[in-house]
Amino acid sequence: MKLKDKVAIVTGASRGIGRGIALCLAEAGADVVVASRTVEEKEYMPGTIHSVAKEVRALGRRALPLQVDVAQEEQVQDMVQKTIDEFEKIDILVNNAGMVLAIKSLWEVTKEEWDAIVAVDLTGTFLCCKYVIPHMIKREYGKIINMGSIQGRQGLRGQVPYGACKAAIHNYTLALAKDVSMYNINVNAVGPGAVRTYLVESVFHMAMPEDQKDLIFDQLYQNYSLFGREVTSEDIGNAVVFLASEDAKNINGQTLFIDGGQPLKGE
Repeated sequence: MKLKDKVAIVTGASRGIGRGIALCLAEAGADVVVASRTVEEKEYMPGTIHSVAKEVRALGRRALPLQVDVAQEEQVQDMVQKTIDEFEKIDILVNNAGMVLAIKSLWEVTKEEWDAIVAVDLTGTFLCCKYVIPHMIKREYGKIINMGSIQGRQGLRGQVPYGACKAAIHNYTLALAKDVSMYNINVNAVGPGAVRTYLVESVFHMAMPEDQKDLIFDQLYQNYSLFGREVTSEDIGNAVVFLASEDAKNINGQTLFIDGGQPLKGE
């Protein structure tokens, strides 16, 4: 098991990509702090920190579900302290928590909406690193994986705020890797392509019948993947496991895009 007895914090872990990451880490041998704001299911977005923690335990690993808003500094500090109290260490930090806005032109985005997405997608990543890194420095060991996006490289019409945040995460990853490499801490990012999650469905197609959703996503993958097939949460989770393992000990400051070759589709 590549990550046997490692301790990982995964933010935004109640569903979708975060759930996939948490379960892949557990299958690789890690104990997982399942962190998210979500403690109650929504009809169109099932999953909570408690349901994912139960799945982690079913894989034979320890789980600590914590309700955390990564945009709130005191909550992040509390998450880190509770992790130390429970597991005595933090080996892996996966900054997966994020949000998207409904598709709209930039001039239609309100200041409140802009502030909200920056608070979660960018400031939340900063706060988690700020309070986890001192513990990693003490142990001279750590793996940090940030969540970028294909949108941080290409951009998408109607998603300027999200794309701006993800482009910032890619550069943040580069700079932070330089800051902490002397302490044997690796910092990398994963850049997912179009992954079909409840969050994506809720933003784009929540009001559409299920059969129309299937058709739209099939067309999406045909148009944006060289393989013409779906990118899954498990694909992202497997990439995170690799970057968190010693197989990737000399990979640093990189963004690994998992998108089926999306940028090459138009060439």
